[in-house]
Amino acid sequence: MSLDTIHLWFKRVHPDMSSRELDLQVAILLEEFQELLFTFELEFNREFHLDHRILADQINKISYALKEGKTSLTIKDRTKFAKESGDLVVAAMGAMTQAGINAKKVVQKIDESNWSKLDFNGKPYYDENGKVIKGENYHAPNLSKYV
Repeated sequence: MSLDTIHLWFKRVHPDMSSRELDLQVAILLEEFQELLFTFELEFNREFHLDHRILADQINKISYALKEGKTSLTIKDRTKFAKESGDLVVAAMGAMTQAGINAKKVVQKIDESNWSKLDFNGKPYYDENGKVIKGENYHAPNLSKYV
């Protein structure tokens, strides 16, 4: 696994790299962030209160609007977009590492699992919105050894 194989997977499943595919990928990114929020138990003192369910609900609304084509994204500054997106990758790897998780192996296993979504001819299955879905060859990543 390397960043090259992840890049190759995206080129395989979304070769057009259209603005619609960007909307879908950002929607998926938001879904993953929403799911990440619920992996934490948040504790606040009495002076500060935040309900992460409200944040998750707002994220869900944006993700839904992007998936359904009710809104779309325009990148205002490609260099800044690249920098901030790269920072997300690095921050995610750092968070896993700080939690005592073998981040490199986790990403490798997820990458391998993503490749298993393809059919026997290497073609992806899509849902009605164009998102790649799990096909008959799919296997979930086994991450237990790395956490």
